[in-house]
Amino acid sequence: MPYDRLNKLDKHSDIAIVESILWVINYMTKKILETYIAEKEFIQYICRKKDAFNRCSYFMEQRKYKEPTNRISTLHVASFLQMSTETFCRMIKKISIIK
Repeated sequence: MPYDRLNKLDKHSDIAIVESILWVINYMTKKILETYIAEKEFIQYICRKKDAFNRCSYFMEQRKYKEPTNRISTLHVASFLQMSTETFCRMIKKISIIK
């Protein structure tokens, strides 16, 4: 009898573990898709702003649009892209979720 109870507990814990793993997989898949969409939208936005893209090519080459090292570079890139600093920072956060 105790063995049967232990077996039932193991089955329940196995189910809980599998459910947890599935939740993590679903969560990570969702985050990957959100990141991909945010990055794609961001790149499309930059491409639409060709003049801004040319003016901030220095920043683009150094990938500071993804990893701003300080507020000044963020402000510079945001102003070149004719976008508010807040919007720019939100885009960066979405892009760098999984890094």
